[in-house]
Amino acid sequence: MRRFRPLFLWLVIAFLALLYVVNSLYSALLEGLHLPLQTNDQVILESSRLAPLTTIVLLVLAVIVAPLCEEIFFRGFVFPGLRRGLATGWAIVVSALVFGLAHADLGSLPVLIVIGLLLALLRWWSGSIYPGLLLHILNNGISAAVILLYMVGRLH
Repeated sequence: MRRFRPLFLWLVIAFLALLYVVNSLYSALLEGLHLPLQTNDQVILESSRLAPLTTIVLLVLAVIVAPLCEEIFFRGFVFPGLRRGLATGWAIVVSALVFGLAHADLGSLPVLIVIGLLLALLRWWSGSIYPGLLLHILNNGISAAVILLYMVGRLH
């Protein structure tokens, strides 16, 4: 595993900013084209008041189990496998596309691809799935926190 460098923290911050920009632009495009694509988070939000306990269990799975399984599969197996036959840059891009498409969430596809790019870059740079796993848990945890705040009436 490589030693942590502050520059890398800035790269992560830049990617998170890019994530926000991509999400905003994609949302504006969908709205402008009047395409009624929902994200998985929106579906969970809509059902959260009807089945709160189910939603809480789903959120725990989304924050802990999903990132662990996805990082082991996509960055532990898919990415290294792609690197055997492709240049590293292409392996990063292809693994990010597969990661995005595997979520079956057209409403969030560009954002998921950017997340996949960041996580594959983290895997390549660090030589480990652990930094990406932590970032993945953080990302899903933020989404879960927003949904929980919505459920308790703090967000509308």
